Amino acid sequence: MNSPGHKARVILRPTPKETARPMSEEKQPEPTEQQPSGLENQASQPLERLYPDQPSRQFACDVARLLTDLHCEEVLVFDVREISQITDYLVLASGTSERQLIGVAGRVEDAAKEVGLERYGADTDGASTWRVIDFSSVMVHLFEPLTRAHYDLEMLWGDAPRVRWRDETDAPAKSTDE
Repeated sequence: MNSPGHKARVILRPTPKETARPMSEEKQPEPTEQQPSGLENQASQPLERLYPDQPSRQFACDVARLLTDLHCEEVLVFDVREISQITDYLVLASGTSERQLIGVAGRVEDAAKEVGLERYGADTDGASTWRVIDFSSVMVHLFEPLTRAHYDLEMLWGDAPRVRWRDETDAPAKSTDE
């Protein structure tokens, strides 16, 4: 209960532009032959740069493709720049187990380091069925399917445009049953 002289405490999170901190040159890991790049597909071919002039959008697309390569399902990317003050892009994906979610989260963080992004924060729910990795301008949500259905972020962010992150070679084969 608020007393007449009580002021509400408001915590404001910095905008992505204020928190974007590219890693310095000396902090960037050197790629080696033993370390596969997180932003390459399984055939070790560099990914096509769909949005080279938009680094946050490009990173969101690269993460989506990486998640697909790591067997995540229902991968979506939303452009929330016009409707969110917290982030620019949301990447949503479903995994099949806690173990997969942990491994995939680590690979996403490795991929961010490769392009000079620092993780702003990360969190998981108590049952480890939802992991969030915050890179300030891109937030990655990894879910187990039942948790994803329960929170239904696709509905929450339904007004946001979906970002095309697949090129023609990534697209799943069309059904011939039609």
